[in-house]
Amino acid sequence: MNRLDKEEERLKIFSAYDYTCVKCGGSVYQYGTPMLAHLIADTKANRSKYGKAIIEDPLNRKPTCCLNCNDSQNIGNNPEECKKLIAEIIERRR
Repeated sequence: MNRLDKEEERLKIFSAYDYTCVKCGGSVYQYGTPMLAHLIADTKANRSKYGKAIIEDPLNRKPTCCLNCNDSQNIGNNPEECKKLIAEIIERRR
C-alpha cells in the first residue's frame, strides 16, 4: 500500500467516526493532529504474533484526540478482547 492509499484509509476511518474521539467524544482535532489508536499495539512483537494484516486492519484502529485517549484503547493485555477483535477482522475479510 502506497502513502496515498494509507492516507485515504486514515481519512475513511476518521470519517466513519465523524472525526470524533472514541474515548472522550471530542473532536479528533481538539489537541492538534488527530491520531489512530491501535487496539492491538503496532509493535514488532505484535506484528510477529498476529501479522501485519491484523495490525494494520481498519478495525484495529480507532480515532483519538490525544495520547491519553490513544493509550486507553490498548487491548493488548486482554487476550479475550484480542481474540474477539481478530475473529471479527477475519470474519469481515471473508
